Order: sequence, then structure tokens, then C-alpha cells
Amino acid sequence: MNTPSERPARGEGLALAIDGRLPPGPWRLASTPWPRSAACSRNSRRTNVSGPREGTLRELLRLPGKANPTRQRYARSGVAIATDGFRVASRRRLFAFDREGGPRWETGLLGDAHSRFEAGPLILEGDITVVGLDHHLAFVAPDGAILGRIEVEGGALDDSGHSPALTNDGRLVLTGALREVSVVGADGLAYSLGEYGLDIAPPAVAPDGTLVVAGFSGAGLVRVDPIDGRVRAEAQVPNVDQMPCVAADGTMAAGSSFGSGQLCDADGRTIATVPAQIFADAGDGWRAMSYGALRSVDRAGAVLWERPLGDGIEVGWHQRMIVDDQGFTYCALPQSLVCVDPSGELVFEVIMDERPTDFAPLGDGEMVVVTAERVLALE
Repeated sequence: MNTPSERPARGEGLALAIDGRLPPGPWRLASTPWPRSAACSRNSRRTNVSGPREGTLRELLRLPGKANPTRQRYARSGVAIATDGFRVASRRRLFAFDREGGPRWETGLLGDAHSRFEAGPLILEGDITVVGLDHHLAFVAPDGAILGRIEVEGGALDDSGHSPALTNDGRLVLTGALREVSVVGADGLAYSLGEYGLDIAPPAVAPDGTLVVAGFSGAGLVRVDPIDGRVRAEAQVPNVDQMPCVAADGTMAAGSSFGSGQLCDADGRTIATVPAQIFADAGDGWRAMSYGALRSVDRAGAVLWERPLGDGIEVGWHQRMIVDDQGFTYCALPQSLVCVDPSGELVFEVIMDERPTDFAPLGDGEMVVVTAERVLALE
């Protein structure tokens, strides 16, 4: 193992230990319908393909071994789409599937080390997969070989289950429970941009390259420089604690597990307060998913329609949502999957006997759904 000794002039160095060789940079997202959690660097939760309309589930694989529990009191799996199929992170392992859903290979991510959780996969150009595991990041080649690992010495990484963010200049953004937002590049050099709050989920990257950070119980919703961490815009909303989303015009949206999400312009001025734990960019407006309801919201923050969902008992970081290229919205609920059309009418609800912990669009008319125990196709 080797530890980078040079520290950049900007910010304080982050202590890392690197095992193996990191892929050459700058790192870029793969060009697929869903290369990471929330679809893209803006955390838009919007895809460029059409989702399924029938609502039929088909099992592809029952995951072997014992599920890896998290502090959220349930085990989970994560999924992202590669150019040659898709990847599932679960049980401290990475599973590869072809485009038809056939298993290709699986690989252990940590060797003899242990972790309490794994994040959703992040797919880079060349189908290199990055998976966060507690204090570690693993880089996996398209054939399943481990290229390298980074161990973060100190606080654990974000445990919300979302993939890490990636800056416009090709560096990973590391967040977690201990206030700091840090960056690390292919050269192995890492440093902190600053302290912004507690339990920081992966930021969204704004069109100008700044990072939109939800700093719970700290800075609140802020837009910061990805090089020196300087705050470019600040909204007075300290209770946002979910992964933020940013629209193509720079408008920021962030939900809260306390009930009220915020829409703000690029300068931090409040547009509207909306009941929302998570947001998705719907192109001409937003989808806002809250405890027990899905809402369509226009750019001015006015609610256009509301669709009741479930029993209202759920925490924001558990929730997953996808908006397809036709404006259909897909929501993962505690025991079901729901599809709602652009006018708010229910298309289907698939009842499950287990929690869908993540899902991703594979292509037109098909999605991959994962639970703690199984990998399924939704058609």
C-alpha cells in the first residue's frame, strides 16, 4: 500500500491509503440510461428512455450469501447500468449481468476487510465500476478484476446507499456523517472543501460545475466551488438532509426527512416550500415525493396534481424515484413499485413481499429492480 504524501495547497489533505492502481483520469460517467444513483451528475432522477407500462416482475437471480445490514435497520442492494449490461452491489460483492439479465460474474470488493454497508454502483467510461463501502472505495474492471482500492482514514463515507458524485473535471466527491465534503482524483490526491453539515448525501453538480450541497444542521442548502469550497450561493434552509437535485437552468431542489423540501434559484432565493423528501427534474417542472404522496410541481412551485402513495411512514433516504422520457414517474415504496402517468393517474402498482431498495432503467420498456435478496426485471 502507498499513502500520497503531497498535500494540495487548497484545503487540508485527506488521509488515504491506496491499494493497487487507480484508473487513469479524468474520470467520466458512462453514457448509459442510469450510470449512478439519481441518473446523472445533477441528481436529476430523469432518464432518456421510456419505462415499462405493464408492471410485470421477473426474477433474474436470488443473491447468494447473507445480506449486509445497515444502520437504517434493513439490508439493501444497489444497481447501475453499464454499456454491456448492469451491475448490482450487495453483500460486499459486485455482480455483473448482461443486457438480457444473465449473470456474468461476481467479485468480492474488500478481500478480508469488513464493511457495514455498500453504496450504489457508479459506472465510469470503459465500464469501470466504483463502489463505496464504509471507509473504502473499490474500483472494478469490466471483467470483475479489482483495479484498486482507496481506504479513507477517519470518518466513514455516506451510508444513504447513493453512488458518489463526480465533478465536471473528473474527481470523486466524498461525503459522510462528519460534516466534510472532500474530493479525490485519479492521482490519489484528496483534500477537504470544507465542513457544511451532518450526514451529507452526494451533492448535485450544477451546470456551471459548482456543487449543490445539502448541509443538514450546518450550512443548509449551498452551492460551493468544486476547487476551493467557497460558498457561491446560500439558501436559509438548515433542515434539508436528502440528496439534492439541480435543474438544467441551475434551480436547486432539496428534500427533508422533516417534511418540507425547498425549491431555490441558483442564487439561493426561495421559490417555494413543497412537502417533499426527494425531487426529480421532470423537464418542465418537478416531481416531489413525500411521506405518502407524489406531487407534480411547476417551476414556480405550484402543485399541479397530487397522487396518494402508501401509508405515509417512510424516511427520505430510503426512497427511490425515476422519471422517464415521456414524463411517467416510477416510485419504490416499502412493499411495492408504482407507476404514475404524466397527469397523475395510476398506471400500475406491483405488490411485493420485500422492499425494493433500488431500481434503474435498462432500456425502453425495461427496468432492473433489486432487493436485499433478489435481482428482478420490471417489464
